[in-house]
Amino acid sequence: MAIKPGSSPVSIVNTTTSPIFNGTIYVGQLTRHDFSEPFERDEWKGQREREVKNPDGSLPIITTISGGRLFQFLSSCNPNDRARYLGTDTSRLDDIYLRKDIREWEFVGDPSTSSITDSLATLYRSHCALKATFNDHLTKAKSGDIDYDTLIAMRSENFSYLTSTHLSMAGSALGSETGVTNCFIDDFERDVAVESPAFGILLYEFRLKVQVITLTPASSSAF
Repeated sequence: MAIKPGSSPVSIVNTTTSPIFNGTIYVGQLTRHDFSEPFERDEWKGQREREVKNPDGSLPIITTISGGRLFQFLSSCNPNDRARYLGTDTSRLDDIYLRKDIREWEFVGDPSTSSITDSLATLYRSHCALKATFNDHLTKAKSGDIDYDTLIAMRSENFSYLTSTHLSMAGSALGSETGVTNCFIDDFERDVAVESPAFGILLYEFRLKVQVITLTPASSSAF
């Protein structure tokens, strides 16, 4: 549902991480969405653990014995030979299959100064890099030519750079949600709305998409 708050102010504050920002935008329209995006953490999958190389580049020797059970031959002569998990993924399902629960606000901004929109653009570029970091993690865990130790170390990542951003917003345009914390800028674009070189005036209209991301097991019924 689209809301037209009539040039309502929204303050955006980012004081603890670079880039520092503290400003107010004015929005003429706000659209609110809630949705989920599933993803998988392949570093927790037993099959992936069994197929990656040892730190020295050698492969583990795993075979199937009677009853279809897996058996690994470990060499006492190779200190780089890593014991692998040979069971099913049953106990790891909530580590493997996750989702991003996303609350999203899409703003259409009224004409604003270049200083405000420049700061938003800088924040957006910073958050684009964080999104790329997240996607890079998933790609390497799924198909990267990495060794066992690297794969296991990837399990400690909690993606707090998506969920604890230290960016907050508040304002009457948000309605009953008077203060929203840990915001992530998912999209930003701007166009020149008013240009008067003689008077040194340059104002931009913009679209801004802000999300709050929570990570949870895909099996969870709570949002």
